[in-house]
This record gives sequence, structure tokens and C-alpha cells, in this order.
Amino acid sequence: MATLAFQPWPLAAPKKPALIDILTHISLERGHFRDITESSLQEELAAADGLSPSSSDTEDDDKETTSKPAAKAAPSTRQELYAVKNDMLRQLDEAQRQISDAVQFMSLLNSEHTPAAEKSLSKAYMGPVQKGTLGTDIWQRMDPDYVREEQDERLAQHVKMRGLQESADSLLGAAKRLEANVKRETEYWNQMLSISERGWNVCRVGGRSNRLGVRFGFSESAGEFAGRSVAALQTDSEGGISLERGVGVKPRGLRVSVVRGGQVVGRSYLPSVADSSETTLESRIRRARDSIFDEELHREMLLEGRTMAALAVRLKGSAIEVRYTIDPDTPTDRVELDLVPLSAETGTELNPENPDDVLAQALALACRLLLTQAHRNRLKARSATPPPLAERKVEKPVFEILGPIAAFLSHNTGMQSINAHLHETSTLLLRASVKSQISRAHLGVTSEGGLQGIDALVATMKGTLISTAQLVIDGPGEQESVMLTAKIETSSSQKPAYSFTIAGQRGEQIVCDASASARIAADEVVAMLLAHQLQSQAGPSWVCSDEEAVLNKEADDRDEVARSERVEITVAKGVITLALPDQTLEWTVDGNVPEIGFWQAGVKHLGEKPT
Repeated sequence: MATLAFQPWPLAAPKKPALIDILTHISLERGHFRDITESSLQEELAAADGLSPSSSDTEDDDKETTSKPAAKAAPSTRQELYAVKNDMLRQLDEAQRQISDAVQFMSLLNSEHTPAAEKSLSKAYMGPVQKGTLGTDIWQRMDPDYVREEQDERLAQHVKMRGLQESADSLLGAAKRLEANVKRETEYWNQMLSISERGWNVCRVGGRSNRLGVRFGFSESAGEFAGRSVAALQTDSEGGISLERGVGVKPRGLRVSVVRGGQVVGRSYLPSVADSSETTLESRIRRARDSIFDEELHREMLLEGRTMAALAVRLKGSAIEVRYTIDPDTPTDRVELDLVPLSAETGTELNPENPDDVLAQALALACRLLLTQAHRNRLKARSATPPPLAERKVEKPVFEILGPIAAFLSHNTGMQSINAHLHETSTLLLRASVKSQISRAHLGVTSEGGLQGIDALVATMKGTLISTAQLVIDGPGEQESVMLTAKIETSSSQKPAYSFTIAGQRGEQIVCDASASARIAADEVVAMLLAHQLQSQAGPSWVCSDEEAVLNKEADDRDEVARSERVEITVAKGVITLALPDQTLEWTVDGNVPEIGFWQAGVKHLGEKPT
């Protein structure tokens, strides 16, 4: 509501000016009283009435008269008279309207306190405006208080200064917040850039552009693992980045244990996990990736192990057992693969000097390589042109991981068995004064089809494993050496197969399918090689059998003293036996041996070879 203030007239009547004031005013206006005469006053009156001025008018009076506006001339025509009349009527009407508005205003003003004032209000004002709308207050005039005015001015200045100070403080606070925000954003994006530069895939989480996350899994993983391979990146008050709560806190890893004779003799490397508050973002992301990878690997091996009972694969809870044998006397040797939770106490170091630790770590790396290759094959198949709809078969493939591992263990067992047996045989021949050299069997990586690196290694593991060992026996004197070749072949669906070839003996082969029978076959082949070499040193009457290590000498019909003789050579369980007609000689690895060597003993009893 607008407020209108009226200033009242002075209550006391104005005082009459004193005579001295009048005289002072006249003196200032007219000058000295000597110059005021009756004639000068008449001239002024005449000039005011429009009469011609006298000759006593001064130049100043003329200038004042000429500076005044000329009086309006009287109307000379009827039109001018009507125009003056209309103007006068218009001004009278305007004055009457203003007076009426003033009366209505005063009546409306007094209607709040005096009900009788309502009678003077016209109907035109009573409609839109109700009585009592305007109000009045009577204020008593107060004397000026200069002390209070000065105090009010000081208060106003203080309030103004305080407002300016608050504005300055607000601006400084905003500047500090802006600096903190810039620092936090700089730290945030620097860490985000470092994550991206290390090769991690930064993406949006939940379809919102203001929330970023990191993808640490693998695109070709199974559905339940692919959904867990993305974690949101959270920020703190300082701009630091931390992985989403719960991700990577309880990691698990694949542990491979080598069990021999009921005792764990080797284990693969397991990293130790420190407190989650002490780990860096990079380590948590890497730990979460390794954990989800090993979980998928363990799940795929469990699915594959259900169909591999014929290859000595057993499932005991979450553990997978792959049985193998190095020593025939300990058939319980096995490799256990299990998924265990990682903690600060479960961390194990790798001992490079322990071959069983090296074997366990190699198997763990091989399992991971096979799963990685399976992911690559799935990506390659998905990127290729799809087959027609009529030829599609919805089958969930089973990755080949345990099959190559079981084949490698069987093949490695066969290689160790043959190498150990050939070394024992070479030592035994040395005790019998027979020189020999051995070439141990080993598993090499094939590079067929231009494959290199990991691809060649995986192709070797999934293909047929082939290893070859050789035993070269030096002949007596200048006789040529003979060579025993042992070949081991193992596929992912069969047990190892052993084949022995005697060089120079019409390509004969002895095929075995077990380690024990392979040792027996190797001993028989060595005995046969010794027999053939000995027959070359004997006389022409001695004949060596092609099927067994036996030398026969038929009696001569012309010589009645001569008789049939038989010499048998056996190699078995670390003993070389030379059964002569009149005695039997044995050479063993341990214990006493004859003073005479094998060749000397044979030539002495069989006769010198004719020159």
C-alpha cells in the first residue's frame, strides 16, 4: 500500500514584519530614500498602466520593459473570441474536476474515522474503492537531533563496511573452493589418464556419463564372468581414485601342487595379498583381473574334467587330480589343481632349485595360456563370417585345458623314465668296460605353419608330443658303434606310446604302451645290441639269433671233439649277465664286478675273430 504524507500549515499566525525590516527591504530595492520622489513614483505607475514614459526614464528601465513579454492582444474576430471562450470553459472544467477529485479524496480519507463523510462520496468512487481504504496519522514535529543523525550515519557506514567485508570473504571462499576443485579435478584426471596409459579400458558405468569405470576382464569370457569384469571408479575428497568397494577384496588364485608318495613336494607361486587399505589402485585392478581369470579357468577345467575319467583325472570337491607315475613303485603320484583364496598368509615363493616347484609353476602357466588361446579362438570364430542359419548348432564348447596338461604329464613321466633308465644302462655298460653315450629325450616346441612364440607353444601342447632319446654303444676295437633310438609319442586322448629302433638291424621296432614294459624292452634291445657286437668279434662258427640275445655254435661233423655251444646275454634290473658254457659272469651297477671286461670275456671264451 502506497503512503502519502501531508505537511500541515503552521499552527501559529505569521508575525507582521517590523518597520525596520520594511525599511531595510526598501533600501535594498530602491536605494537611498533621497532618490524616491513623488514624480518618480508617478512615472513608475504610468509605465505600469501602459502610458508613454517620460523623458526621465533611464536606460535601465527601458531594458527591463523590453525584456518583459508583451501582453496578449484582445481578440479582434469572432473566431478568436470563441477560441478564447472555449479555452476558458476548458480550464474551468478542469478546475472543477480537480476540485471534485480533491473533495472525494478528502471524503474517502475521513471515512475511516467519520462515517458521515461517506455521504459526500459519489457512486463512481463507491464502486471500485471501499470506505476506509486510506488512513492518516498525525505526527508531531520533532526537533532535529544531530547526535542521533551522526550515530545513524556511523551505523550505516559500519553496516556498509560489514557488507563489503562479507562480500570479500565470500569471494575469497569461492576462490579457495575453486582452487580445491581445480586441484581435485587435476588429480582425478591425472590418475584416470595414468590408468588409460597402462592399457586398462576406461568406460562409462550404468549408462551415465558422469560416472566412469574400468574394464579389467576379458571380452570373450563366459557371461557370468564378463558381467563382473567392470568396476566403477570412486573419488574421495582429495581427488584420489579408488576401485569400487568389494571388487578385488577377496581374490582367489589357481594353485598347482605336485604330490609324490602322499607328500606335497612342489607348489606353484601364489602372491600374498596385503591389507586393502595399503594396496594401490593398479594392484587392486590387476588382482581383480587375475582373480576372475583364475575363477573362469577353474570352472572350465571342472567342466572338462567330468569327461576325462579314462585319463586318470578325478574330481574331489573343488580340487582336480591328474594322476601320473614316475616311479613304478609309487602309483599315487599326482598333480592337484585347486582354487584357493589369497591372503597375506597363503603367499608362497617359487624355489627355482626345486624341479617340482618349477613343474608346478609351468603347469599353472600352461593352463592360463590354454585359456587365453581359447579366448582368442572364440574371438576369431566370432569375427569370421557366420554360417547359414540352417547349419548353425547351438553347442556350448568345452575348452581343451586339462587334456593337454594330462598328456604333458604322461609324456614328461615317460621322458624321465626313459632318460633315467638309459642313464642307468650307460652306467652299467661302463662298469662292464663298454663305452657308450646317451642323448636324453626332451620336448621341443614345433614351429610348423609359421607359428612362433605362444602360438607355437600352444600348438605343441595340443598336438602329438614326440620326444626321442638315443643310446650309442661303442663296438670293441675298430668295430662300428650301434645305436638304440627310443621314441615317445603322446596325444591328448591317449597314454604315451614307446617305440625302440635298433639302427642297422633292418629297422626293427619294439612298441610298448607302458613305462615298465618300456624298460624291459630297452633292456632286451641293449642285450641284443651287445650280442650282435660280440658275434662280430667271435669266430665265423658263432651265429647270433635275430629274435633274442643268444649266440649259438653248431658242432662240426668232421671234428668229433667239437660240440654245440650256447652263449646267452641278458640285461635286466641293472645287471648284465653273460652266460658262457662253463661259467656265468655278471656286471652290476653296485657291488663287485669281474676284473675282466665284457668284450675281453666274450672274446676269450668265444675265440678270436680270424684276421
